[in-house]
Amino acid sequence: MILGLLVCAAALTLSADQAAPALPAEPASSVPPPAARDDGATDPEAAAPVLEGRGPPVVPPAEAAPAPAAGLATASDPNNLTPAESMAWRDLRDAVLRERAIWARLSERPDDDYEQERAAAEFRTVMNAYENIIRAAPKFAEAYAAYGLLLSRTGNREEAVRAFLKANQIDPNLPMVKNQIGNYLIEESRYKDALGYYLAAIRLKPDEPLYHYQLGSLLREYRTFLVDDGLYTPSKVDKLMQEAFREAARLAPDNWGYIYRFAESYYDLESPQWEEALAEWTRLETKAKPGVEKQTIHLHQANVLARLGRRDEARLIVDSIVEPSLQGAKGEVLALLDPPAEPSVEPAATEAGPVAEPDIPRALPPGGQQESTPETPAPAAVGPDRPAGGG
Repeated sequence: MILGLLVCAAALTLSADQAAPALPAEPASSVPPPAARDDGATDPEAAAPVLEGRGPPVVPPAEAAPAPAAGLATASDPNNLTPAESMAWRDLRDAVLRERAIWARLSERPDDDYEQERAAAEFRTVMNAYENIIRAAPKFAEAYAAYGLLLSRTGNREEAVRAFLKANQIDPNLPMVKNQIGNYLIEESRYKDALGYYLAAIRLKPDEPLYHYQLGSLLREYRTFLVDDGLYTPSKVDKLMQEAFREAARLAPDNWGYIYRFAESYYDLESPQWEEALAEWTRLETKAKPGVEKQTIHLHQANVLARLGRRDEARLIVDSIVEPSLQGAKGEVLALLDPPAEPSVEPAATEAGPVAEPDIPRALPPGGQQESTPETPAPAAVGPDRPAGGG
């Protein structure tokens, strides 16, 4: 991508006195801790090793930069800021606003090559502004955080995490920084280390739905490994996972992505709760728009009804699905209603596996971002094998 290639050249190389620290231990969290380990190892918020390695790129986050001032020496009383601190605060505010304006313009014309090249040049200017602020105020944690966000959004992952680690060293109480370090770690499949940072972000800002969603996604995607590592019992990880998704949905009741994922979480439990899932999908039906959204909800209802043995009700719903994009998922639900006929001759003894959950696509409304949830939630990517570096 032209934008990523052009911006990459502008990344700041931290000087010796600004070098990013090794990944530090995270503070204790109010979230229930993992179960004790038999091998005497510490929990995921204990000291983590130095960051190393590189994983596949992911969709850049869009989390908002923290409000500048908290990292300044006298920020607790803005009236006592020195002239230099006041200037750093104003410069950071102006740089963040300029960056936001560029992203807003790009979102309107994402496929315009000219706009991409123009934005890349403007981003270099914004990066220079962040670097100048850091040089003038080397203890300004929010400047490192804002700079790290821009680096992350433009594909400069390693430079971004160095900036976040430096911000975390200066001020360990910035939840956005904790979350971003957690994102980097989960991209590296270091799920235990990421868990500590996600928990810390929640402790610092418990009313941010994104952080609860991130935690729920990690617990769901790495459930087997967390249990195998002895960090959680199966029932505990299920409980914490669903509580995290529930809290995200409660804090952002109009965010379709969060409330949809909470409804799906009933499937993810060791013993799926079909009745509860049906009640939640029925509630969501009142929120869905006609068309793909509502018919997606109907497919979930049919899937659950099939699991409950209410096949006639399920079939009535499935027969009403006409959206072309949902025909594949419709076929999978029909397979639950019309299982293959049993052979007349008993085959050789084999053990049949469970019926796979239908791949029902999501139907997220456009422009669903909420001001209180500035980052686009995305579950952690997990490969078929045990993630490297996780335990």
